[in-house]
Amino acid sequence: MVKVLVAGIGGLGGPISAGMIDAGFDCVLVTGNPEICNAIQKNGITVTEKGQTKHVNAPKVYSSILEVPNDQIFDFCFLLTKSQNVSDLIPHILPLLDKKGSIVTFQNGLIEELLHGLIGMERVIPCTVAWGGSMIAAGVYEKTSDGYFFIGEFDGSLSKRLGSLKTLLEPTAPVKITPNIVGVKWSKLPINATINSVGVLTGKPLGKILKIKLARRLFLKIYSEVVDVAHAYGVKLEKIVANPYLFYLPNNSGKIKRWLKDRLVVVVGKRYANVKSSSLQSVLRGRKTEVDYLNGIVVQKAEEKGIDVPANRAIIEMVHEIELGNRPLKDDNVFELASTLSLHQF
Repeated sequence: MVKVLVAGIGGLGGPISAGMIDAGFDCVLVTGNPEICNAIQKNGITVTEKGQTKHVNAPKVYSSILEVPNDQIFDFCFLLTKSQNVSDLIPHILPLLDKKGSIVTFQNGLIEELLHGLIGMERVIPCTVAWGGSMIAAGVYEKTSDGYFFIGEFDGSLSKRLGSLKTLLEPTAPVKITPNIVGVKWSKLPINATINSVGVLTGKPLGKILKIKLARRLFLKIYSEVVDVAHAYGVKLEKIVANPYLFYLPNNSGKIKRWLKDRLVVVVGKRYANVKSSSLQSVLRGRKTEVDYLNGIVVQKAEEKGIDVPANRAIIEMVHEIELGNRPLKDDNVFELASTLSLHQF
């Protein structure tokens, strides 16, 4: 039987683990958090979806990768931790992985760039998650929206291991195998780099932030810079949930197009009015955000092509100040960035 190591039992890791365990797969879970570990050991995993609640026992759960018995050998490791924890985990995961085993990445951004230097891309399967999940309490989860998993090989091939991975993931959500997983990863990056960075500035839910006109302008500027970098690498962007060009605003756009794009961001603000970005949630818990792995990778890739991405560069600096406690969460942060970038209201 296929054996799976799941590293990270947060908003996505909980439902994914529950789905596999409920389907009879052999899974070992690593939470990285003693409180979550103790809750799952005692009460199992509870997942609510569309008003239906599922409960599964999960006896093989540890609070640290160092606690996993070294005689355990896994076919897959599902990497569901925050991006900033990946480098520390990989040296401990590799001895537990079969020689033909694969690491499946679920992170937003392009974490695969980091793994390339650590283990080689041939052992990595990228996965993009297009559904929502959150942890309500330790060991208690809710699937907050429907959607798909997107998986694929970097070379576009339809490998045997993709079929095995599809079988593991299907109990949680439908799976799409794509020949352009790079395009899928890049298509999700603009929205993640935008919502997470802009979403941390004021300390408010997304809906309140996007009521500020200059915040919407900043949203469009950051998003468009990411798309421009993707274009520079010849990436063909793929539709995940929405058209990846929905919020793309070229620099030479006229007033009408700018106004129309602004209206689209207003709709986003209304639809996700009470959502707090994951970066804001991290800051409120006193933790670092993933800004270096979202906007940061955009800046890095842009530099390689000699492209200027001033909005992504500026917001990284501001988010770092917020992380360090050197800058309060307030609306003035939006206005300061807009001034720095010479952004104008529509």
